[in-house]
Amino acid sequence: MGASSSKPIKTAANAAARRQYPKSPSSSTTGPSGNPPADRAGRAAARQEQPGPVFHSKQNPSAIKSEENKTAIDLDARDPHFAASLRSIGPVTPNPFNQQQPQRNHQKSLSTVFPPSTTSPKSRNPSLLVFSSRAELEKLAAREFESIGRQSHTGREFLDVVSIRHILAMRDKQGMSEEIIEKKLRLKKGAVALLGRKGVVGLVR
Repeated sequence: MGASSSKPIKTAANAAARRQYPKSPSSSTTGPSGNPPADRAGRAAARQEQPGPVFHSKQNPSAIKSEENKTAIDLDARDPHFAASLRSIGPVTPNPFNQQQPQRNHQKSLSTVFPPSTTSPKSRNPSLLVFSSRAELEKLAAREFESIGRQSHTGREFLDVVSIRHILAMRDKQGMSEEIIEKKLRLKKGAVALLGRKGVVGLVR
């Protein structure tokens, strides 16, 4: 019992005797608790690379651009090859069709090509034109009907279907002349001729 219990004590004593401890303290334990030297060098480099204060120019960007354009033009003017090519081209004649003419001349040319219409906007519509013409003819027919029997009446010009059939029968079947038909029916001179010549307009059998 006593021998078996003393074996672990001897083993622990032998392990402690074999353990080696450092004879001098290391630099990592004796140094300050700050950052390592590598971090210090990186911070120093970052301070050197950090840009200083930026001073903005009070000059207008457009003025700077114009100065750059002038510089480019001066460089082109000093180029002998560019100057020689310009001399070889010679003076350029402008395109007469691409010139910007004044607005007044442009409107004048358009008015000569496309003259302004004398008709009203209503007359451009065919339906409105038909209605307006029909209304005008109705007024003329009513005025002619009111003047029948007066001395100023020169004869009828507006005819109904019955009168037209009667005129065509007198002309085609009876062979009467236009003057006789107009006198008999008290028609206006030239009213029979407006119906159309014989062979074009006639009675339907």
